[in-house]
Amino acid sequence: MQRLLLVMLLCITTMCYSQTVQSVKDSLVSKGRRLPSAREMKAKGTQLFDKYLTNKDTTSARPDTATDRAEVAVQVKPVYKKEYHVGWPDGRLAEFNNAYTLRKGEVRLNIAGRSSVALSARSELSSYLPLIIMPNLFFKHRFVDTRHFVAAYETGAAFGVIPVAFASGIVMSGGAIGVTGLGIFTGNDIYGKLYLSYQPSHNFTFSVRGSASRISINYHGLAAFAGAGGSGDAIIGVAPTNFKLVKTYYYMLGGELDYVFHERNSVVLNTSYSRFDGHPGGILYPSLYYTRAVKKHFHYSLGLFKVIDVPRYASLKSEMPVNIYYNFYWILNNGRKVRVN
Repeated sequence: MQRLLLVMLLCITTMCYSQTVQSVKDSLVSKGRRLPSAREMKAKGTQLFDKYLTNKDTTSARPDTATDRAEVAVQVKPVYKKEYHVGWPDGRLAEFNNAYTLRKGEVRLNIAGRSSVALSARSELSSYLPLIIMPNLFFKHRFVDTRHFVAAYETGAAFGVIPVAFASGIVMSGGAIGVTGLGIFTGNDIYGKLYLSYQPSHNFTFSVRGSASRISINYHGLAAFAGAGGSGDAIIGVAPTNFKLVKTYYYMLGGELDYVFHERNSVVLNTSYSRFDGHPGGILYPSLYYTRAVKKHFHYSLGLFKVIDVPRYASLKSEMPVNIYYNFYWILNNGRKVRVN
């Protein structure tokens, strides 16, 4: 019975398939087309399979030789552009009296103030270029650098030589004498400084600093003298002269508050107190500056400052008025390469 049912089912399926094929043939004939033969279908399948393998090999192939790799590199040659930072996007004003330094590779050119070049991401070398008669050089390094706290030390020296010449004469009742001198003044200032900066937020930075300097000024030269006494005797001579005019120590403590807004604008409130060793009084130096980054390189500063004797009139012996401060400088090489493709 089961076999009979299977045979009947097979017959019905065969009849349905034959009817479907015949219907497709009739439809194609009416349209002027025909069913492909088994050989044609096999050839078409082989062609499609070969095309698949070709595309797969092309997309997955990798350069095996230096020439192949060079050809691929040429095809995908990277394109870069220079991206500049204007102002202080990180809120750190390296131009002022805090523990920050310039970014790696940057150069600050200041005609009237301090110029610097970054030696690394944490170190810079600086100099006051206007002090031509007293060459100077300073090295600054950040030895602690965290998100909120930064510490740096600075050491430097300045040396100067100034040539001088003088002549004088004295007439006395018993005769006359003339003195001529030729020599040089030499001076040096060797100091060390420590900076501590705390940045509680992106806009604010509080800094303190302290330094100690050793200052000395000397004179070296020759003095020639000639004269005549009352009895007509001539006096002629040449003598070396060396004087240690000044040798002292100079101490300074200071604080600074920096505020950055809109990345290109900043306000700096700075003050310092300094005094010479053994001197009864000191000098207080408060200042307030506004600085703006105008373009990608150019910056300018405007502000007010005052020099105050502490205690009153002990150092300068007079009262200095409030003065206007202005300066301008350039930050160079403040761009980095950024790939755009």
